[in-house]
Amino acid sequence: MSSIEVSRLISSWTESPNWLPSMIVGVTINATASSTISVDPSPCLPPIWPASIWWSVQKIRTVSAFTRQQPWYPDAPHANLSPCSGTVCEGLAAMTASSPRTRLIGFVCIVASATGFGAMPIFAKLAYAEGVDLPSMLFLRFALAGLLMAVVMTARAMPWPRGSNLLALVAMGGIGYLGESFCYFAALQYATAGLTALLLYLYPAIVTVLTAILARRRLTLLRLLSVAAALFGTGLAVGGSLEGSVLGILFGVAAALIYSVYILVGERVAPVAGAMPSATVIMLSAATVYGLIVLWRGPAFPDSPLAWAAVGGIALLSTVVAIITFFAGMARLGAADAATLSTLEPVVTVVLAAIFLGEAIGGWQIAGGAIILTAVIVLARSGEATQ
Repeated sequence: MSSIEVSRLISSWTESPNWLPSMIVGVTINATASSTISVDPSPCLPPIWPASIWWSVQKIRTVSAFTRQQPWYPDAPHANLSPCSGTVCEGLAAMTASSPRTRLIGFVCIVASATGFGAMPIFAKLAYAEGVDLPSMLFLRFALAGLLMAVVMTARAMPWPRGSNLLALVAMGGIGYLGESFCYFAALQYATAGLTALLLYLYPAIVTVLTAILARRRLTLLRLLSVAAALFGTGLAVGGSLEGSVLGILFGVAAALIYSVYILVGERVAPVAGAMPSATVIMLSAATVYGLIVLWRGPAFPDSPLAWAAVGGIALLSTVVAIITFFAGMARLGAADAATLSTLEPVVTVVLAAIFLGEAIGGWQIAGGAIILTAVIVLARSGEATQ
């Protein structure tokens, strides 16, 4: 490829007519077939945050592997409306992954996501204590979160995903969440909680390997060691007996595999559809499935202010914030690093359980948390070395 002319008219970057009007971004690059376009984006915020300009081209340079396919995720609320060539757009995004500033933003997003997901068991225990059963809690979780996000999208006139992206997101919510949760809770019936949790957290290793195979990315020693350390630390952090039948192990591994596929599909779809639209469709799809289950079993909704507060915390912090920030962070770090950094979740759970539920923290849990934090810090500071 000798000369690449990229000239785009980017209009309607904003959500309302009184914001800054359209802008023209022109890029002219002379590159060989082994080079790609590189940009540093403006700070990445989910589309729910107002901003007059969502991303700007600050630096343009060439790096290796122009034709390598990468997900495109400009920080624009109308990213999915762009008719831009997939290869060129993916080349633009590929460069953003190597920016230390972009990786830092992605790291903060994943930490926020892990905090939200890690707090969910605390909210769930409070809800269970008030008589809320699992299907009803999951229905309310996704229904409240989905309705909230749908209202925000409607108020801001944000476009909904369409076509194959919409179908993929519906499957992620209606099949992915249902399959993962079914396998996880089935595993709990045939294996101890410690073994079940450890098997579920195989997903960072699975995502890392599948990403290397599907995207033909080289597995660096640093990434492999970080994944192994995070898995080992998780085993120490969850603690407890690691006993279970073959059926329990199979269900646990199945839960990890389903969640890994969920992450990899999300890595491809969410950058095109946008973090908020993707999360909204996933939540509403999951709410529909769990709503049917509740109708079949009979509801057990909250009947006290504390129970509603717990369910509200699950819907807002452990669903809306957690899912949106995960997609936003994954778009900047990639699926493999985002999955590995998400092993902070059990650390957050252990700490919050000690603070709010009075559960004791043992020496092995402290050691496991320290190992996970070390792996996370190594990945966060690795910068371009992990790309």
